[in-house]
Amino acid sequence: AAILRKQFEDTLSDETLRLLQEEHERVKNAHRAASGGGGGGGDVTTSVMYGLNPRPQGGANSERSGRKGRTLKGGATMNVKRALQRNLNVNWADTTRNSLLFLFFGYFGGRNSFSRTFLLLGSPLCFFLQTRPVKVAMKQLFYTIGEPPGIFLSLLPAPQQAIMSLDYGDTMRGVYGEKALVE
Repeated sequence: AAILRKQFEDTLSDETLRLLQEEHERVKNAHRAASGGGGGGGDVTTSVMYGLNPRPQGGANSERSGRKGRTLKGGATMNVKRALQRNLNVNWADTTRNSLLFLFFGYFGGRNSFSRTFLLLGSPLCFFLQTRPVKVAMKQLFYTIGEPPGIFLSLLPAPQQAIMSLDYGDTMRGVYGEKALVE
């Protein structure tokens, strides 16, 4: 349980850990006051609970008056993380392996300067070709070509291959017959 707790705490931000510590201290102080350390009565224990408690309306009494009703939604860093996750949807294990292979063969397997340069430039291209904008641009390019050669068609996933290799005239003749095409 302690290991899981430590792993969970490592995933939390510093701000979240600070807020959890403040909440823990608030509840501990309220328990101390209720048990007779603060001279209060039994009323304090009814208001002691973890989680969200309604704040007093007077701004001077609130413990964290600096936020003034704003909630934490992630901010700019969270938006950057989301954009990176969306645009860098890369198969990291295979891409890293391929990139290292390009580097290895570029340094040790190139027979002339052109092949070495080509192999060394292939290493960063492994990552670049898997980014979302490049994938979208490649799909648009394939769809504008119309009928690409078979070698290029084989680079696409099976559903796109079926769509791009479809002959609409033969399909319409097969579905509706010759009479439907003449009318």
